[in-house]
Amino acid sequence: MLLGRVACAAVLGGVSGGGCCARSVSCCCCCWSVGAATRGRPWRRPVLQLTRRNLQPTMPTSQEVKQKILGTPAVQQLKHIFQEDHHEFRLVGGAVRDILLERWPKDYDFATTALPQQTQQLLESRGVRVVLTGLQHGTVTAVIDNVPYEVTTLRLDHEGAEGTGPVCFTDDWKLDAERRDLTINAMSMDLDGHIFDYFDGRDHLAQEKIVFVGDPAQRIQEDFLRILRYFRFHGKVCRHNNHEPAQIQAITDNVQGLESVSGERIWMEMSKILKTARAPELVECMQACGVLPHIQLANVEQHHLQRLRHVHRYELEPATALTALVDDVQQFEGVAAAWRLSNAERKLGLFIIQHRDVDVCMNSAQDLLVDGINRTYVTQLCRYQGHLDIAVAMQDWAVPEFPITGKKLIQHGLKPGPNMGRVLAALKDNWKQSRFQLGEEELLAQMDSVVASLS
Repeated sequence: MLLGRVACAAVLGGVSGGGCCARSVSCCCCCWSVGAATRGRPWRRPVLQLTRRNLQPTMPTSQEVKQKILGTPAVQQLKHIFQEDHHEFRLVGGAVRDILLERWPKDYDFATTALPQQTQQLLESRGVRVVLTGLQHGTVTAVIDNVPYEVTTLRLDHEGAEGTGPVCFTDDWKLDAERRDLTINAMSMDLDGHIFDYFDGRDHLAQEKIVFVGDPAQRIQEDFLRILRYFRFHGKVCRHNNHEPAQIQAITDNVQGLESVSGERIWMEMSKILKTARAPELVECMQACGVLPHIQLANVEQHHLQRLRHVHRYELEPATALTALVDDVQQFEGVAAAWRLSNAERKLGLFIIQHRDVDVCMNSAQDLLVDGINRTYVTQLCRYQGHLDIAVAMQDWAVPEFPITGKKLIQHGLKPGPNMGRVLAALKDNWKQSRFQLGEEELLAQMDSVVASLS
């Protein structure tokens, strides 16, 4: 039996960051086995209806997802490595949630009772390549067949929101789960398929409820970004705009703390919120809670929300959807700078704002592509305006090459000079008006008349 004890930095053998390690025993969780009854309550599949946002080519059952994950040779290898040395090893977080939602997880995070250096030594002794990118926070990355698997030692929540402060390790799975943000993200699953749920996350999934672990105000104050994560997961899990009053009250009482969160982290969550199927009503709820003024969106009013509801139906990129919440280039530039949007995202948003008030048609969309405008910009503009047929057509349209160059004009008798660009532009306009049917000879034949018209 493990005895309660504390291990300080010396136990870690020089791990930077130091900290302490509380080791204790706990067994106060609800445990289910996916597809089988075990101690406690029998496993039940969550009563969740599938919607368009989570349909996939073949919808797996949670049993199929579990078997595929646990049957992976790399996962089996990790399982045996830790079991042979008598360390517990489980899948944690979002992957467990996704299995219960009958979705394929995008990535897999594991947790273990082994200390970080023990994890490193275990893996290296079995010939597994190890990357020590997060050792001071308890995370070791195992690379098997060029696929990274993060393995993190159970720990207490003594870290700051940005990953600062001392790290305190434990072998208590419930204590580790207590530091997580939401009950649906606090479950774990051993590699025999048993799910451990300390805070009713499985029931909350079935009921489509988003609930903070423990005291919601305390969870939020540990990292104010959790306010935005609440709304993101509400859009991911829930079909309706139903919110638990206690959760909303805690959010409303703590919105000012969002001002201390870095812009990059704000955009990381907002970009995902804007991609959810229920983004308009989530943003409206965020406005009602007073969230928006504290994340650089103080000017959002009802007409902005109405515009977002209208354009959001058309599968927009996050930066495109964001433009619905601002009036002009200046406002967008302010938000883009505060949230540290990438250069590509910023340019996309600016293009949408500059062109959204002129209705696009098939010909004008083709002209934009011929003029060298980024294809994504053009298709997103079409979607923003609701022209899905044009967007689809432009996605695969082969852009024709303008057959005239400055060199050809010179060969045809035009003297080099500042007038060259104007002549090329005029001929290109004629070519576009012909819907790209005029050939080189026909365009060169127009050169003299074009020059005369520009004189």
